[in-house]
Amino acid sequence: RFCSFVSDGIFDLIQITAAECMADVEVFFQQIPPHAIDAMEASIRDVMVNLQPWLYEFPINTPTGEKWLRGNAMPQPESDGSVRWHGVLVDITSNKAMEAALHALNLRLQHLLSSSPAIIYTCHASPPHAATFISANIERQLGYTAQEFLATPEFWSKNIHPYDRDEILQNLAPLFTTGKHVHEYRFRHKNGDWRWMRDELLLVPGNENRQPELIGYFIDITEDHQKD
Repeated sequence: RFCSFVSDGIFDLIQITAAECMADVEVFFQQIPPHAIDAMEASIRDVMVNLQPWLYEFPINTPTGEKWLRGNAMPQPESDGSVRWHGVLVDITSNKAMEAALHALNLRLQHLLSSSPAIIYTCHASPPHAATFISANIERQLGYTAQEFLATPEFWSKNIHPYDRDEILQNLAPLFTTGKHVHEYRFRHKNGDWRWMRDELLLVPGNENRQPELIGYFIDITEDHQKD
């Protein structure tokens, strides 16, 4: 393999001149870390067989440290049986750093949510108040997985104790005036037990692009009721 043309911008990416790349393209591939080169080479082989566009992200070592590049190229068959590539390389190092930071933040948030006794949720403001998000610690608190809770729009209302359900649903009406509400009710644990929950929720008004929704948390206060 060889390069018949490389723009001078290659130096800004990896501190290798265009002339060096065109003289020996292997100087470019030698900068790919050992843990990444096999997968990259495999992606190139696949494109050579299928002659489909190549879009690939990979790390590369440079004198100033590791960078991440995105390659975007189109293979073009030549009359002599060879394949010519036309493409660009873009520095996406800052994007990758942002992705890593967001991933770390998500891990911290997941840890906080999973270790907290409060079950965080969002749901539709209109009946049956179908949940759109619920924290994974619901499984530890009430036995249900988050997927079970989200799969059925009426899951929350149907698992409120029959003696509490009508009053709880009726008392949600002032929420749309005050913007917030607190109530307590019995909720069915997956094992069949009834647990007392304290539920605090807030109305998030909608606009022309978004329906209003409720956000809140509920927490098991069964022990407090047993003391009473």
